[in-house]
Amino acid sequence: MSMTSVVAKSVRALLDLLPHDYAVKAARKIRNQLSRYESETTPFQTPRGPVLVAGVRRSLGMSTDLGQFEPELLRWADRFIKPGDVVWDIGANVGLYTLYMARIEGAKIWAFEPSAITYVQLVSNINANKAGAQVTALNAAITNRTRILDLPVLSSEPGFTSTTSADYAAPQESRIGLQSVAAYAGDDFAKIFDAAPHHIKLDVDGAEIDAIRGLTDTLAHIDTLLIEVIDEIAARFDAEILPGLTAAGLREVKIASPTSGRNRVFARATLADAAAAL
Repeated sequence: MSMTSVVAKSVRALLDLLPHDYAVKAARKIRNQLSRYESETTPFQTPRGPVLVAGVRRSLGMSTDLGQFEPELLRWADRFIKPGDVVWDIGANVGLYTLYMARIEGAKIWAFEPSAITYVQLVSNINANKAGAQVTALNAAITNRTRILDLPVLSSEPGFTSTTSADYAAPQESRIGLQSVAAYAGDDFAKIFDAAPHHIKLDVDGAEIDAIRGLTDTLAHIDTLLIEVIDEIAARFDAEILPGLTAAGLREVKIASPTSGRNRVFARATLADAAAAL
């Protein structure tokens, strides 16, 4: 049961104890307060100024320093993304890093988020930051081939991890439903929409191998790739991902501390040679 369900049931139980007319008035006040939370924003502090997060889900109960999560990702963006560059944020979630990259003047960000629930929050955050001119957000997946995909839905919470392949292994009873989503091989998307990237951030919580398989042509022309490598993907990385990156002319860039330990960075040989540890 999600925390939202727990809170909702607790509130309902409390209202059930009240006289009907009073309970109705109290419920209206509660709904009004909740709607105010959704319209409010919380600033996450970054080296490029605040990134605003709409609502309270991502900020309630935690530090609002964006560097607390994946500091190497901020350094990657600062080191390599230049004005005029096109960046694909594959697995944008609610857009914290999307919006940080959008603070690089002239950069164009394509943000891909397959979860419809999370996509709504992503769009809210883009609008809160007035970043619509730089960010194109799509409720779509980047995977190994172009098709319509049925995505297992594991939670109604925005930002909850959900992927196009890893969650198929989840027990049937843990799913709350399915969501159809447009899925593209990255190579197909780049050609169809004339949107070839200079840089790719790839964080799809277990579906990285499928995404890489659809990016063969694109990888040969990008400048850098930041890819999350944890759990099962870490065990399979050297055999199933690294050879393709090497064949595409990408070389690994060493990541110094502080680091989350979740990501690996690859760059075109000339950029990797020029870069000290990230």
